[in-house]
Amino acid sequence: KGPLMSFIDAVVFVYGKENLDIGCQTEHATLQEKLQFLDKKYENMSPDRFLTEEDKHLQSLYRNNKDVEELIKLEVDRFKELELERYKLLERDRLNKEFNKKLSAYEAEYRQRIDSLTRRELEKYSIHGQN
Repeated sequence: KGPLMSFIDAVVFVYGKENLDIGCQTEHATLQEKLQFLDKKYENMSPDRFLTEEDKHLQSLYRNNKDVEELIKLEVDRFKELELERYKLLERDRLNKEFNKKLSAYEAEYRQRIDSLTRRELEKYSIHGQN
């Protein structure tokens, strides 16, 4: 045999024996049990452990962006509510002024009609009273 074949025989002898020893499965674990085992094994490991510094910074920036967007949305909603209230107040004031103007006009017209009716009644009674 050549040196290559003797090397391969040695490798097969050493590693082949290990494979025979550990290759036999004696337990009948279900997939659920295997997954639970893996969950327990890796439950204390932080996912951030595998991130680079750049990834951590990007994650932080992403979180900060989301927070800022939420704050902006809240401020925009608040601004919309305030503007709506302001327009409601302006509209109410405008309608009150318009109502008061029409009310004054109706009251003036009512007073004129009452005065006119009173004059006619007085004239009617004064004419009948002279006869």
